Amino acid sequence: MNIVILVNKDFEYDGYRDGIDSRNNCTKLDLVFEDTTTGPDKMTPSRIYKLADTTIKATEYCIRYMFPKDQNSSNSEVKYGLLNDLLCNRIIDKPDFIISVSTSESTPNSQGGNSETHSVNGCVFLGSRFFARDCSDIDRDSGSHLEVIEKRYMSEEIYPGFYKDLSDKGNKDRIAKGMERVPNKPADNLFVDANEKNTSLGVINVVHYDKYEEADKRTYDDFIGVNSFNNDVIPVGIETTHAVVRMVADENNNIPVLFVSPITDRYLKFAEDVDDQNRQNEASSYNAGVVVANLLDFIADKLQ
Repeated sequence: MNIVILVNKDFEYDGYRDGIDSRNNCTKLDLVFEDTTTGPDKMTPSRIYKLADTTIKATEYCIRYMFPKDQNSSNSEVKYGLLNDLLCNRIIDKPDFIISVSTSESTPNSQGGNSETHSVNGCVFLGSRFFARDCSDIDRDSGSHLEVIEKRYMSEEIYPGFYKDLSDKGNKDRIAKGMERVPNKPADNLFVDANEKNTSLGVINVVHYDKYEEADKRTYDDFIGVNSFNNDVIPVGIETTHAVVRMVADENNNIPVLFVSPITDRYLKFAEDVDDQNRQNEASSYNAGVVVANLLDFIADKLQ
């Protein structure tokens, strides 16, 4: 199996790699290639892993590294173009599966209700359903014009029975082993939630941080508005990348995508929960790295 891992921002990737590395001695994950010179204007993989005693290979990219220096790395249209180029032209061995890693804001649903005091910061949600909303009407100066299909639902598994396996508490604990508390408003109990109903809400065509609170709320409200009676979908996180990855995968033979969303902040509480030094992002991304390392090891045991 050939897996491609896409990690969104460079500061997320820093924490994510630390999380991956913390599990190296506990998993089958063997680092066989590392590019220490990767930077803007380059589309080479940052790392390639093989899983011992298996035919599974994981090739890892930081999306931020692909962006030209003069481009805002939150631009959805540019992100789509770069990822499409990567999958169409740069990767020789087409992936059987994509894992998309991006920090997310929680939703009232993943917080267990509307309580401002309840936090799942530092927890990690996994799923394969996606919703995308064009928010260019909110950020009219974004310069991003990615055409969006409002509803994009998929339900895929890395292997048959994947979500059923991860509903088992023992397996959940195995995937979460090594996770650490984040600095700001941490969850009382860290957990991994992998559910076939989990849906990532995508805020598309926004690049200015002062526009995100309005765009996040509009995206969540629109999702709830069209899914108020749909019990097959659970919105668990709001962010900017997973839906773009899904859209690119659609154009490349519908490659399956699993999103991995480490939660950094409570719903509409970004300014309170995320500091300007990226400590919260790096800490939650660390947990994503832990989860991906454990997950690959778990998959290897299932498929070998």
